[in-house]
Amino acid sequence: TYSWSVSPSTGTSIQSPLGSSTNITFPTTTGTYTVTCTETSECCGTLTPITYTTTISAAPTAPTVTVGNPSLCAGSTTTLTPTAPANATFLFYDALTNGNLLGNTVPFTTPVLTTKDTIYVAAVGTNGCASSPRTPIIITPVATTPPTVSGVTRCGAGDVTLEVTAPG
Repeated sequence: TYSWSVSPSTGTSIQSPLGSSTNITFPTTTGTYTVTCTETSECCGTLTPITYTTTISAAPTAPTVTVGNPSLCAGSTTTLTPTAPANATFLFYDALTNGNLLGNTVPFTTPVLTTKDTIYVAAVGTNGCASSPRTPIIITPVATTPPTVSGVTRCGAGDVTLEVTAPG
């Protein structure tokens, strides 16, 4: 038979305390825990316990991100510059969960944006833990309307006066 234990045990839960394998739920606080499995056999009695030490680390806080050009024109790119948390690396994704990794350089240059888009940023601490959920950065490019030209018709020879009207 097997016997699982955890120290410190406060806030932990052992799913199968007498099974050959088990799932252990640790509290949300960080810390170092010692997990011990003791096996008792029919012929040899209690065998030398197996001990494993695990560390539960905190995820970093959500990143703070500055958008390089918040009023960019459609068909342009912009940069995203995370400024916090300190000592973190940053990962840029196209989805809140799973999705594709778009990049990990700072500043991050977005793909060409033609319509409203969201880039998701995760901070990864020195312990390897990532912030969750990812921070959404919504970027809405301004649609550009081309200028209009008027006065382009004329009857007979002579000068044509063209007038350009800028949008907006």
